[in-house]
Amino acid sequence: MGYTHNWKHTMPPGEVSQFMFRLESQYIAHLLPHFQHTLGDDGCAILHHKLGQAEGFALGPCRYDFGESCKTDRGLAEIHIAEVLWRTAFAINDAGGTMVICSDSIWRPVREGQLDEDSAVLLTVLLHRCADLLDGRKVEIKAVPQHWPQIEDSRGIAIAQQRMLSCEPGSERFDQVLFGLDELNEADYQVILQPGSPSFRGAVYRHTQAFRFNQPPILRGLYSHALQVHVDGKLFAGDPGPLDAHAEVSKRTIDLAPMIPSADWLDQIARERELEAQET
Repeated sequence: MGYTHNWKHTMPPGEVSQFMFRLESQYIAHLLPHFQHTLGDDGCAILHHKLGQAEGFALGPCRYDFGESCKTDRGLAEIHIAEVLWRTAFAINDAGGTMVICSDSIWRPVREGQLDEDSAVLLTVLLHRCADLLDGRKVEIKAVPQHWPQIEDSRGIAIAQQRMLSCEPGSERFDQVLFGLDELNEADYQVILQPGSPSFRGAVYRHTQAFRFNQPPILRGLYSHALQVHVDGKLFAGDPGPLDAHAEVSKRTIDLAPMIPSADWLDQIARERELEAQET
């Protein structure tokens, strides 16, 4: 189990059992034959894929402050789990709750100018296997650059410095840059410093130390893209940051919709994975 889907949710208002009946009977009934069901101590339904490729998908009230998770291989179960994720998100969000997907496929969806296969599976399932839920809705699918260094508080400065200084020149990431600094230690967006450049190391220390004295947050560098999916303006997948609307972020944001494969591609992937499962 080397792949993880994560999500955070709050249940819709009202009786949980009524919502769960609606979810299982109206949204995911056609998927349930692929899973074995167990019941959690708190009454949530826990799904385990019958192929043994996925375990621990919990449906019901969130049991943990940090959200829920389900571990899966990159087999046929990944496709089924992705559809359960999206359909559960639609059911919860439409009923007045909130659910945001933040799985492994959210991070670095674009690699060397191409859509990563894990992200492609997740998004193709959304567009083609959940098409009945998209009718009449506005769906935005984009890859948004992440601000870097990502420092939560002053205690994280040393960690950020270590991560930045360990980066290698010529990384496969789309854009791993630190902006220059002016005399006030503010970011100079006309100057781009990359790992390995002579000024990079000194700028790392100046940027990370200046973090302690600058409010509100300042965009000091860019690390990589992360996936965001909005449906009718509501976040369904991703982890927005406070600097997403910055001009330097906006001009590097990618519309992923044209990069998402066809339904035929997903069908072929599913056939291949089904054959692989039969051979093991």
